[in-house]
Parts: sequence; C-alpha cells; structure tokens
Amino acid sequence: MVICCIGTPKVKGDSLAPKIGDELIKSNINAFVYGTSQYPITAINYMTFYNHIITCHKNDFVIAVDCALGNKTEIGSIKITKRGICPGKAIGKTLNSIGNIGILGQVGDIEKQPFDELRNTPSVVLDNLVSKITSLIISLSDSVYLNKKNQKI
Repeated sequence: MVICCIGTPKVKGDSLAPKIGDELIKSNINAFVYGTSQYPITAINYMTFYNHIITCHKNDFVIAVDCALGNKTEIGSIKITKRGICPGKAIGKTLNSIGNIGILGQVGDIEKQPFDELRNTPSVVLDNLVSKITSLIISLSDSVYLNKKNQKI
C-alpha cells in the first residue's frame, strides 16, 4: 500500500495532507508514505513523485490524500473517491490523477476566494480532519494487511 499526501505546509489548509503523512509515519503504518511536512508533495515536484509511484509501485494500492474546497455546509467533512484525485483542481491546476482511491478533507468554501480559504482554515477544522483521516487510513491499512495475511494461510 502507498499513501500519497499532497500539499504544502506553507499554507494552513493545504497542510492537511502533509500533517496526515507526519502522523502516519509516527504510527509506523505498514505502507509507503510520501508527502510530509518536511518532504511535501507540491505542484512543483508532483510529477517527480507521480512518476516514482507509478514506476516503483505499479502493483500497489495507492491512496491519495489532499485538501479540498466544497460547499460551506461540507467544511470539516471527508470525501472518498473511487478513482483517485486530481490535485490542485480547486485552484485551477491540471495535474495527472493519482490513486486507486482519494481521500479529500474539506477545509474551505468553494464559493469564496480559494487562496483566502486555504490560508484561513480554522485550526479546529484542520486538526479534526488530520485526526479522523489518519485513523481512517490506519484502519484501511490494518484491514489490507490482515486480508493479505489470511490469504497466505
């Protein structure tokens, strides 16, 4: 399993995925984790990580994690996609889609200025999403590991 955490620690709302990457590494998750606060995956280096993951992990299940902007009523919620994610879409970026599934934490209102929303994400929203998404990914990883272990018996 590969977890690809996309975002920059330089922008509060966009730091969601790198913070999740930090927590996953601290938890010693049984997976490859790319994208942390110290080594973030940003629009600048995204294609380098993308090419590495599709080359070195072509048979692995990939979970892509990113922040997202949505309806005001969805702030603080988690969305799971069945086909990965296209990073930076909310701010007009066109990067290759990555992941077998995507996990998006809704950090701001899509109807407002995207950069302002990302800069001004409330800490309580960010911290809550980091905790919930980290727990979700650890549970998924444990399930995958147990399924693989049971298949070998």
